[in-house]
Amino acid sequence: MPKMSQTTEEVLLLRWKVRVGDSVKRGDPLCEVETDKTTMEVESFETGTVLELLAREEETVVAGTVIAVLGRPGEKLAPSAPVSEPPSPPRAHAPSGAPFGVTPAAPAAPAAPAAPAGAGPRRFRRREGGILATPLVRNIAAKRGVDLSKVRGSGARGLITKRDVEELLAHGPSEAPVTGGETLSRLTPQQVVVGRNLAKWWSTAPHYYLKATAAVDRMLSARVSLRQADGGAVSINAFLVRAAARALASHRRVNTSYRDGELVEHPGVNVGLAVAVGDDLYVPVVRDADRKGVLEIDREISWLVAKARSGKLEPSDLAGGTFTVTNLGMYGIDEFTPIIAPGQAGILAAGRIRKALDVDDEGRMAVRSLCVLTGAFDHRVLNGAQAAQFMAALRAGLEEPGRDSDA
Repeated sequence: MPKMSQTTEEVLLLRWKVRVGDSVKRGDPLCEVETDKTTMEVESFETGTVLELLAREEETVVAGTVIAVLGRPGEKLAPSAPVSEPPSPPRAHAPSGAPFGVTPAAPAAPAAPAAPAGAGPRRFRRREGGILATPLVRNIAAKRGVDLSKVRGSGARGLITKRDVEELLAHGPSEAPVTGGETLSRLTPQQVVVGRNLAKWWSTAPHYYLKATAAVDRMLSARVSLRQADGGAVSINAFLVRAAARALASHRRVNTSYRDGELVEHPGVNVGLAVAVGDDLYVPVVRDADRKGVLEIDREISWLVAKARSGKLEPSDLAGGTFTVTNLGMYGIDEFTPIIAPGQAGILAAGRIRKALDVDDEGRMAVRSLCVLTGAFDHRVLNGAQAAQFMAALRAGLEEPGRDSDA
């Protein structure tokens, strides 16, 4: 079982898509699994014949556990062999045929035979407090305030399914009142991960901030003239991502990150966009954004946001970001100071666009559309002058969007 992301240690094996004796090729789907965020397929890393399936459906499987054995037709399994160690977290794109962010495990020796009947699962079942539920169900229950101890599971061995939770919600979610009329609720798994990662990075990365005010009248005019094929308006976020990507391409130091005393230069310009969904925060990534026009970026953002809101983001949608854009202007926020995402050297925060009386560099006074841009940077990676040059390029890309545009 591959590790589906940096933060996903186990998954629920929903169903096998192969049987013993089937021939599979590298890249063929072996099984369907469920994480705390989504459902996805696990592909075969090798070509061969399925000799044995070691994990059961509707059981939780830890990353690195051998779940199936492939070999030659008619090949006999050894009576006993060690289980392979969990694969190390990936640092780059996975080879063709494997999901992004998943490093194929090295070919392992045949695993030990499955436990005898009646012995119960070895590493596959996860029961917390006497409750058997999938990671996704626990995530939904935490978000909606459902006490899983009050849910009757309809799955195998009393497994609580998503349908069971939805049926309980139809009669109203349960909450846990405490003294003083207060109500306790658990953080969602996503909130726990985001909080832990940002707290760690905030305390270890020496942040500093640079602010610039961009006059975005020409950007707004370009937004009016540009339309998607369905007639929809292009989002402000698409212009922000495009301007950031172009600035990153011309100032590669900002597209570098700090790791264990070394600087890591990232070949691709992959810009993440912070998206709030209820209590959770996701940062889906627009890959190779410097090579895309604003219309293409806008379509990709719309697709990623829709997946985030429907809970269908995959690990590949969230992995590999080299810079982040966050925009709270739609909430009337003038400016704010963001926290750099782990593994990156900078982040851009955009406030609302407001009309104000402004004097340009040539002394001309006019009412202009102004937007405050705040960049946070890691001083281990780049100094103030390097970050200032990047901010100047980003500001110019917003003020003159047609100058470098292939929209």
